Amino acid sequence: MSRAVPAASARLQRPASASGAPPAAPAPIAEWRDDGDAIGVEVAVSSTGMEAVADVARQLPDPSSIAAGTVVFVLAEPASRGTLARLLGRIRRDAIPSSIRGSALAVRGYVDIGGNEDAAWGIVPPK
Repeated sequence: MSRAVPAASARLQRPASASGAPPAAPAPIAEWRDDGDAIGVEVAVSSTGMEAVADVARQLPDPSSIAAGTVVFVLAEPASRGTLARLLGRIRRDAIPSSIRGSALAVRGYVDIGGNEDAAWGIVPPK
């Protein structure tokens, strides 16, 4: 996972359970914008291994509902579920491994998958 994908801006998709300020836009995304040309997805993960791949894949947008060629980024930092959950120790804030993020993109049908330590990405294939 090393190929760079340009993205001037991206729309941020967060789980309903996410709280707090949006995360910083990871490279190669320059900024979050409502009219961004890519999609950044912040996911919540509560499992490990292959279950985590399925967990992340379920939270990704359906490629058939997005224009072909759109780049979808999966952020490495998991979504925060709020202060109380963190205090109770139910949420780990460890980065989601790139292998899990990239595998989830492949499971959903994205192509040309790549990534870095901050995000994994895939491209919506031609229809």
